[in-house]
Amino acid sequence: MRHTEYHFHVSRKGRAQYQLEDRFFSIRGTSVFPNFAACQEFSAKVNANRKASGRSDAELVRTAEVFAASLMHEVYHFVISVYLEDLNRDAFAKCEGWIRREFGEETTGKFLERFVDEFQTLTIYRGDETVEQFLSRTSGGTPNTHIALEELMLVWLENQNPALNQLEDLIDDEALVQNTPYNQVITSIDNFFATQPPFGVENLPLLRLLLAPIKASPNSILEQLRYVVEKWDAIISRSPMLKRLLLQSMDFVREEGKYFQMLEAARADKEKMPSEVRQAQFFGDRHEIVAIGAQPVQHDDAGRGVRPPRVGPGPARCLPRPHHQHARLVRR
Repeated sequence: MRHTEYHFHVSRKGRAQYQLEDRFFSIRGTSVFPNFAACQEFSAKVNANRKASGRSDAELVRTAEVFAASLMHEVYHFVISVYLEDLNRDAFAKCEGWIRREFGEETTGKFLERFVDEFQTLTIYRGDETVEQFLSRTSGGTPNTHIALEELMLVWLENQNPALNQLEDLIDDEALVQNTPYNQVITSIDNFFATQPPFGVENLPLLRLLLAPIKASPNSILEQLRYVVEKWDAIISRSPMLKRLLLQSMDFVREEGKYFQMLEAARADKEKMPSEVRQAQFFGDRHEIVAIGAQPVQHDDAGRGVRPPRVGPGPARCLPRPHHQHARLVRR
């Protein structure tokens, strides 16, 4: 069983756009955070780039949501590993055969190469090996074509999740949608797992099981985490560390949400709030929240003009996701 890490996919384009260093990435090429401080550093780097390019405060990423998204990625891997161990050890070998029979050897091979090129492993990104070399070998006894299929499912799930819209230019799969049989392959994978043993308390095929938290609460990463804790407890409890991190992550997202709600309230009432200072509890520290906008001069006891402290604006509510032509989970 794999140990707990926290990651999510970042495309080659997103990595280059934000000039993200190798230390942010695992060997699979997913963005990985050893702790919350590393996630804060990652978010700060992304937000500095967005501010420099003129992006609005509403388009900044929130650290707790980045952490939660990376943890959800690890949850998906853990659920898949339990499924393989308990029910269907050869699932991805059979899935690869299913896809190759449907699309042919050449088309399947070229598609996997394009996917791995878009979401590169660390060794490929560094130039230590080619895409073809990676796909031809194994990692820890597992064929890398099987690893690519598992990562493909997770990339699709992350792009189906409206709660991750502020990470869109980091995880975007549009190049695959436009230039490969990506949607058709995802549909084929869903069709394959519909022929395999169902899993979880929902008794669903694997890909539909992984999609369930998103379908239940599409716009809230907090509610998706809650779904995992409540519905997948029998699975997640097999990793006490992962379960503990899920509960901690829910607290982070909840508290960060309160913080930004106060900023949004201040922003919405500039006339009433300029000189009013509220206290907010945020990750265990007290912060003064001051309205955005002009602030009247106050005076100290000596009659000197003193302005109240400013706090920079934080990101506002998520923007709506664009409507990509993603694969629909409908049986043919």
